[in-house]
Amino acid sequence: MLLTFAEIQFLVSLCGDDAAVATLDLLDLLDEPSRNEDDIEAAGLASLVARELCREYLDDEGYVQHVELDHQIADLHEALQAAVTTVRITTVSPDRSTFWLLLIGARRMAFTPVGAGVYGAVVVHHDADLRQQVVSLVNSALVDDPAAGVAITRGGRLDAMSFRTNDELGGPMAAPSTRAQVVVELVDDVFVNHHPSLG
Repeated sequence: MLLTFAEIQFLVSLCGDDAAVATLDLLDLLDEPSRNEDDIEAAGLASLVARELCREYLDDEGYVQHVELDHQIADLHEALQAAVTTVRITTVSPDRSTFWLLLIGARRMAFTPVGAGVYGAVVVHHDADLRQQVVSLVNSALVDDPAAGVAITRGGRLDAMSFRTNDELGGPMAAPSTRAQVVVELVDDVFVNHHPSLG
């Protein structure tokens, strides 16, 4: 499903101040510029209502009393509500950079940019092995450019980043088994091998 950043920000606002996602800096993680949060949330609500993905119920004075989310949006909101940490897989190349952002908790979801301020959003199967999901996303992020590379950041902290160039990942012409082994080692640097993100 495609969501604008304003729509994402509105869904985050529904999670409440006690939700861990309220402390995750989605602006930085999604590479979005700083804006007035109230304006963004209002725009997000208006957009979801216009797309018939949300219904708003007003009180007698015209203020929003409560909202009702479409089931797809409700699933995404529940995953946001459950998020406690993040993993970001970034592809860096001379032509462009892009990423997958995983939000992880009792449920999982992922964002990837598809245009300016627009993201593909999907609820990810939360019973599957997280490490293997990250391996799959790293594999999908690889591009056949010797100057390209892949970075994994856990918890949004730069000191918890692991980066490999395409050459370090075996190069574009590497045998699939060689490439697969080096990708697993990159992921294990974050998830297994005493990485700073593990505390």
